Amino acid sequence: MKNKTILGHLQIILSSSLFGLMPLFTRIAYSYGATPITVAFTRCFYAAIILAIILPVFMKKNIFAITREDIVPMLKIAIPFGLIPIALFISYTYLDTGMATILFYTHPIFVMVLTILMYHKFPSTKQIICMFLCILGIVLLNAIQGNIEFTGIIIAIAAGFIYSVYVIACGQKEIEKIDPSVLSFWMNMFAAIEIGIIGIFSKQLVFVVDPQGQLSMFTLALLASVFAVLLFQHGVLITGGLKASLLSTFEPLTSLFVGVLVFHELLSIRQWFGIALVLVSVILLVLPIDKTKKA
Repeated sequence: MKNKTILGHLQIILSSSLFGLMPLFTRIAYSYGATPITVAFTRCFYAAIILAIILPVFMKKNIFAITREDIVPMLKIAIPFGLIPIALFISYTYLDTGMATILFYTHPIFVMVLTILMYHKFPSTKQIICMFLCILGIVLLNAIQGNIEFTGIIIAIAAGFIYSVYVIACGQKEIEKIDPSVLSFWMNMFAAIEIGIIGIFSKQLVFVVDPQGQLSMFTLALLASVFAVLLFQHGVLITGGLKASLLSTFEPLTSLFVGVLVFHELLSIRQWFGIALVLVSVILLVLPIDKTKKA
């Protein structure tokens, strides 16, 4: 049981680290003319294609091995999964990325509230302390600049809420009997259809001709929508929604270090302090509590 818990923690942290690579490949795709909707759509579409080939050919899994009863639980995951990047990217048009990111990472609070309301499970004192350390760390990691618009605040917070719905949905008991890789295929397929419809009606879905732009989006799909999603789905079933949400704050740390290594960005003392707070909260969260008392 202890080894399984450790594995769950590692899966969420590794998943978050892979998600943290998204800004790198997204920035490359943008430089070749991609829109946020295009990146979100191709990320899910390519992932569905990759899984449609790998699962039956190399892993001998039937992607159609689902029942009617499985569709609703899968849609509960796919719909918020598709809406998260759209809401977050829209918030960037109203707010600077620092402010939007801070508001987005309020999602552990929403996960905690939803867990209480839906499952009557209350967080431990340690989880509450870790949550506040995480949020404070995220605030310090991201500098707030420019104008702050109320519309952007609402959309960024909504993105965090949608993410919390996705986290809770990933912990549904109904999906435990579905193979995670098959679930990932259908989740990406449903999300691609959802984003594609939104992109067509908003006229934001454009085709990127350059091979380098397509390669960046394909790599993003492989890392974020195949490997990272599979790891997260495995991990959240072990750790639970709140702990998974808190551990996912590893994502912005990866993004920061990518900025340092690839784009030669410099970190301020404030950001280093923020990194330390996030790391402390994660370490506290994964350390087991010894409930045995000495005689």
